[in-house]
Amino acid sequence: PEARQCAVEWIEREMVHFVASDAHNTTRRPPRMREASAVIREIAGDAVADALTRRNPAAVVENHGLEYDPEPKPAPKRGVLGRLKKLWN
Repeated sequence: PEARQCAVEWIEREMVHFVASDAHNTTRRPPRMREASAVIREIAGDAVADALTRRNPAAVVENHGLEYDPEPKPAPKRGVLGRLKKLWN
């Protein structure tokens, strides 16, 4: 849950350029890229999901510049209530 929460925040803040899997064992721990792509679509839309899972990785393989290369958004300022809320999530 903590890794997922961080990944969602990074996608929302436009800090992610690629989403991939280290599928060393497809039997015990399958990649689940369709699920990951669906979550990204919910968070950031179809174009970003396609860029992170297909277009940007293809650009690297083909030695091209990234199609999706946003400027990261700053972290939201969190007061005491925001920090407490984060602890409870």
